[in-house]
Amino acid sequence: PDVLPARILGHGFSRVDPNTKGQHLEEYVVGFEYEFAPNWAAGIKYIDRDLKKVIEDALTLDGDYFIGNPGYGEMTETYSMAAAWGYNDAGPSAIPVPERAFSGIELTLQKRFSNNFQFLTSFLFSEMTGNYDGLFQASTGQLDPNLNSAFDYADFQVNNQGNLSNDVPFQWKFDGIYRFDFGLSTGLSAHYRDGTPITAMGYSWAYNNWEYYLSERGEFGNTDAVWEADIHLGYPIKLGSSLELNILVDIFNVFNRQGETRVDDAYTTANDAYDVLDWDTNIPYDPITASTTDRPPTNAGWLTSSRWQDPRTVRLGVRLSF
Repeated sequence: PDVLPARILGHGFSRVDPNTKGQHLEEYVVGFEYEFAPNWAAGIKYIDRDLKKVIEDALTLDGDYFIGNPGYGEMTETYSMAAAWGYNDAGPSAIPVPERAFSGIELTLQKRFSNNFQFLTSFLFSEMTGNYDGLFQASTGQLDPNLNSAFDYADFQVNNQGNLSNDVPFQWKFDGIYRFDFGLSTGLSAHYRDGTPITAMGYSWAYNNWEYYLSERGEFGNTDAVWEADIHLGYPIKLGSSLELNILVDIFNVFNRQGETRVDDAYTTANDAYDVLDWDTNIPYDPITASTTDRPPTNAGWLTSSRWQDPRTVRLGVRLSF
């Protein structure tokens, strides 16, 4: 009897804060490059990228959406799901200021083309932290730019602070070519990158999706590292004085490595969902950890691989130049 009648969330029009500022980020890059030998250069740079104002939506107590800059102006308060649905009379909760901060140090080594070959390789050590994945909400798989669920309810911000979904601590890349004297050109592109953080995600009946951060971000480690290499071959055939026919072969994922790129992070099924807030008191539950026993995972596929690298593919091509 204390629960509000069912209703459709969102009305015909959404209120917009008239003082909404444009979304933007700030980036600073500082570095230098030094040519230590003819055609050889090494470099280092520091990158700092910080998301500033964000445009997003949230829900009011009457079930209407409003749009603005989270944490500023008229978009400083929202409600827990329990309060919005009439289960308790708790007041509004503060909407946090969105954070997505990237910092990294990149080392590069470059060999400019000479003696039939060139290459560029880089090593990037970085960290991306905050409480907002961005226009694509990787944690929930939602692509509704500026209308993601991140700030809709106070529930969705519980435990949502830490290493973001696309945080990759280390990446290595290599791109190089070698041209033989008899005309054959060969290319190699290879990369290695660490896995991304694993978070225990909980199901929201209101959104029919895994929206709750039951654990802190990255509590369950990272997915497996990903590496692969691609090869390019090209051979020119002269056809008269002005025509050249190039036979091309590209081999992607030459080692046919099909390692995991994502794991099943749904900690529960839709029928055995856990909440992040006590619906009577609006007090957050303790975040789930690897040692939690009173709220075990109910999804049998929890932490199993759910996406993999694409298998080896070969592409043949012909290019006519004149």
